[in-house]
Amino acid sequence: MTIPNVIISMSRCSRDSSRAFGIRMEEHPGKLWLATWAFTVNPGMAQREGYDRTHAEGSFEMADDYPGCPTCGAGSVVLCNSCKKLGCWDGVSYLFHCPWCGASGRIEGTITQLQGGGDL
Repeated sequence: MTIPNVIISMSRCSRDSSRAFGIRMEEHPGKLWLATWAFTVNPGMAQREGYDRTHAEGSFEMADDYPGCPTCGAGSVVLCNSCKKLGCWDGVSYLFHCPWCGASGRIEGTITQLQGGGDL
């Protein structure tokens, strides 16, 4: 059995921007990154573990059993066009307010790259 390539990407709850969480993503054939788990994480611990330095390219999807944001239960994420960080998303609303930088905008497109870095 081959061990999958796994990354942890940082996100914040869009309803409570003080709540950061990690998203575990497994790489599958064809550069498909599948989000399989989400967990509350302390920003200091996340920096020590290097979760803020994630880099991945490809397509990104949520596994059928992805538990969603640990704070509000939202089952998807949006990549902010301004700060390039993730925030949880309920999959219904068409407007996004970034829990990291405060930018707002219409949700469109698909995520093809994650680049970590910067302050948590």
